[in-house]
Amino acid sequence: MDDRVTIPTSLKETLINDLHAEHLWIVKTKQLARKYVWWPMIDQDVESKVKECMVCLETAKKPSDTQQEKWSWPVGPWERLHLDFACAYEGKMFLVIVDAYSKYLEIVPMTTITSSNTIAALRHLFSHFDLPDHIVTDNGAQFTSNECGKFLRLSNILHTKTAHAYPATNGLAERYVGHFKTKTTQMTISNEPLPVRLDKFLFTYRATPITIGKSPAELLMNQQPKTRFNLLRQKSLQDTKQQVKILQDNSEFKADFKPSQALFVLNFGKGAKWLPGIILKEIGPRNYEVQVEDVVEQLTE
Repeated sequence: MDDRVTIPTSLKETLINDLHAEHLWIVKTKQLARKYVWWPMIDQDVESKVKECMVCLETAKKPSDTQQEKWSWPVGPWERLHLDFACAYEGKMFLVIVDAYSKYLEIVPMTTITSSNTIAALRHLFSHFDLPDHIVTDNGAQFTSNECGKFLRLSNILHTKTAHAYPATNGLAERYVGHFKTKTTQMTISNEPLPVRLDKFLFTYRATPITIGKSPAELLMNQQPKTRFNLLRQKSLQDTKQQVKILQDNSEFKADFKPSQALFVLNFGKGAKWLPGIILKEIGPRNYEVQVEDVVEQLTE
């Protein structure tokens, strides 16, 4: 169980509801639960909850009719990105970017989807995460324009454009466009505005482990985000902080200066750089009263 928290029966329903707040599907909800909590038959309880969720059932997607194009697995994070637009969704447009290695997801709201705005969104994104080696898009005018082509060439980014008649060859991006729309639609039950739902969805998605046991954030940045479920480990965290404090206290520099000890004092005025002095007494941690020539000064080591 690693260091998961054991949940009493009286709190199981509350935890299941919180784990499913963003309407992740069965596998994702189980993976999120396994990261933090445990109780007997937790998988069965989570599965029953998701299967009975009317919001999930009413907004479920139709199974894919065609086999999507298979891409090779990238050798590292942020090597190949798949891009697509989610247009005319709740009156807005969004650029969807997914990293093929970590499945880390970025969704950028856009007022208009011109080439210039698309380039600006990508430049801003790359300023946070570095330049990728390769991007995959459809044949939308935003991606095939001379302006976009020049930007990608100058950035040394390989650009693969999927065949016009086979948009499913960019199936990874298409799948996450659908995933984004489905989850934020399911979350309308909260009556929160779309930007809030989008932030909550992205935060939970990025922190939820995928099939190899690590979350997209861990795979991309080698760090697991701190979530509300970390509060379940608060006692363990406090114990760790106390241990760190004890270690720091014990490892702090301890001076060996004693009264009547001779030393040299740095001179910030005119004359020699160092002046001889005598320690008279210690007046506080790392603070001393020192006789320098005919002057008594308070000095810090």
